[in-house]
Amino acid sequence: MRLLEEALPALGEAETALRSRTLGSLARALLYTGLLQHAAEYAEQAVALARRVNDPATLAFNLAVMLNVPWGPEQTEAHLIDATEVLQHAEAAGDVELLTHAHSRLLLCHLELGDMPAADVAIAAHNRLAEEARQPFYRYIATGFQTMRALLEGRFAEAERLAQQALEFGQQAQVENADGVFGIQMSLLRREQGRLAELAPAVRYFVRQHTAAAWRPGLALIYSELGLVQEAAGRVRAPGAARLH
Repeated sequence: MRLLEEALPALGEAETALRSRTLGSLARALLYTGLLQHAAEYAEQAVALARRVNDPATLAFNLAVMLNVPWGPEQTEAHLIDATEVLQHAEAAGDVELLTHAHSRLLLCHLELGDMPAADVAIAAHNRLAEEARQPFYRYIATGFQTMRALLEGRFAEAERLAQQALEFGQQAQVENADGVFGIQMSLLRREQGRLAELAPAVRYFVRQHTAAAWRPGLALIYSELGLVQEAAGRVRAPGAARLH
């Protein structure tokens, strides 16, 4: 990120595709540091500049970056338009990575807008690309989407099978949080099946094995759902005061 910050002054104020892509790359780097407001500002500048210099490839890259910036409900329709534009540029360029990204963002927008038929089209398109590419990471994401859809429709046996399959793809692709995503999927599944109590010991064991504080709220939620109020309260204490039950 430091090199990108140093590159901007060196590029000067000339409106070029290189400056636009550098702005977009800096925005993407800032996303990983959690500086979301700064990332959004640079992404917007990058997109505007790409439009002014009329560079479709750079515009698609920067729009894709902007679609990674978290958004609120009031921005969903605008993001749907942006994702559709990314899809058009990606199809023209034959860029598989950009195509999968566009379909995944279209899916999220359609879900937020409650357009399930359109969401299913995005899932099918993403899955087709993943199968053609035969890359574990793409197949991991695609199978995760299918798992989500099966859960939403109450197809629980299929959802469990898909979740297991997604975990295998995630492990093949060495996705860092694949086991965590699997845990969330299984928590949702067991909750809907009325079998959440079966999952609590496994999650409690996982919390003991992993020091990341992000897991404590998940265990607290399970305890709360099971009516174990004291245990739930113990999970949300400050780290120094937390107890393992």
